[in-house]
Amino acid sequence: MISVSWEWSEVPQLVVEPNGDGLHVRAYPGLSESQVRRACEELGEHGPTVFEAWGRAVGIQH
Repeated sequence: MISVSWEWSEVPQLVVEPNGDGLHVRAYPGLSESQVRRACEELGEHGPTVFEAWGRAVGIQH
């Protein structure tokens, strides 16, 4: 399971952390789709799933 929450910060970022039985994503609300896509590419096998969870959270259907 992947949960997503919004976090305002000095530096816009996407942070992925293990969370019990899944992952927790903390994302800066102003990140663009391309910024999130690039960040997710660096996550390896979890990248596509994290990108889908972020997309659902912001209302983007892929």
